[in-house]
Amino acid sequence: MFPFHTWLPDAHTDAPTAGSVILAAILLKLGAYGFLRFAVPLFPDAAVTFAPTIIVLSLIAIIYGAIVALVQPDLKRLVAYSSVSHMGFVTLGLFTGIWLSQLGYRDATQGIDGAVVVMLSHGLLTGGLFLCVGVIYNRLHSRLISDMGGMAKPMPLFATLFMFIMLGSVGLPGLSGFIGEWLSMMGAFRADWLVGTITVSVIIFAAWYLLWMFQRVLFNRTNPNVAHFKDVDWAEAGSLIVLTGLSILVGVLPGLGAPNGVTLLLPLTFSMPPTSAIIMLSCIYWGALFGGAITSILFNIPGEPWSVATTFDGYPLAKDGRSGEALTAAFT
Repeated sequence: MFPFHTWLPDAHTDAPTAGSVILAAILLKLGAYGFLRFAVPLFPDAAVTFAPTIIVLSLIAIIYGAIVALVQPDLKRLVAYSSVSHMGFVTLGLFTGIWLSQLGYRDATQGIDGAVVVMLSHGLLTGGLFLCVGVIYNRLHSRLISDMGGMAKPMPLFATLFMFIMLGSVGLPGLSGFIGEWLSMMGAFRADWLVGTITVSVIIFAAWYLLWMFQRVLFNRTNPNVAHFKDVDWAEAGSLIVLTGLSILVGVLPGLGAPNGVTLLLPLTFSMPPTSAIIMLSCIYWGALFGGAITSILFNIPGEPWSVATTFDGYPLAKDGRSGEALTAAFT
C-alpha cells in the first residue's frame, strides 16, 4: 500500500524466481490477512475512522503502480509494480466494506469478498507472471524487454500459457482476476461514485501496460537472441498449466466450496441491478479493448522500439544495443 510499497520492487528484482513467486503468492497476503483477521476485529472504531484515508491511499497505489509499470524496461520490475497496483484493490475492497458496514448498508461485504478473491487471484496470476519471467531469464539471462521480441514463434506453448495469465491479470471475464476486481469495484461504487469511477478507469492502464508488454516480449520483430530458444519443458509447462487452470476455475466457479453452493459467473451478474451489471461489464470490456487499441496504434511503429532514457527509478534502457548483462555490469 502506498507509500509503504517502496521495498517491494527491489525485493522482487533481487530475489530468485522461486523467491518472487513465494513473495507474491503468499507473503504479500500476510499484511492483508492481518488487517482482515486481527487489526479490524480488534480495533473496529479505528478501522472506521481511518477507512477514508486508507481508501484514498489504495486509489493512489492502484494508479501509481499502473503508471510506473507502464514505463518499466525491466520485465520483472514491471510485474512487481503491477503487484503494487493489484494489491491496492485488496485494501480498497476491504475498507470500502468496513465503511459501508458502518453506514448500515445491506450487502456491505461485497468489497470484503472482492478483497479476499483478489488475494487468491493475485497469488495465482502474479505468481504465474513471475514464473514466466523466470522461464525467459533462464534462457536469455536478461530481464530487459528491449532484449526480447518474437518469442511466440520458437515457444508457442509458453506464449499460450503466458497469454492466459496475462489476460487474467488484465481482468478478462472468465478468469479469476475479473471476479475479485469486479467485486472490489462494486464496493467502491457503493461507497462513493467518484471512488468507483477512478477505480474503473485504472483498468485501461492495466490493459495498456500488460498488453504492450506482451506484444514486445512475444511478438514484434524476432530478436536473434531468442530465435534458438526451446519451448517450455514438462516441469515449467506443468507449473503454468496448474496456475492457469486454477485461475479459470475461480473465474467460472467463483463460489465453489462456499456454504451457499456453487455460483456461476452469469448468475453473479444477475444478482445485482441490471444497470449496474451492464455498466460494470461494459467498463471492463471497453477498458481492455481501448487499452489494446492504444497500445497497437501508438507503439507498434516500424523501426526501433519506443524507449526513453530512464525510468522513474533511474534504470537505463538498452538504447545502444548492449545486452542486459552488459547493462547490469555497467550500472551495478
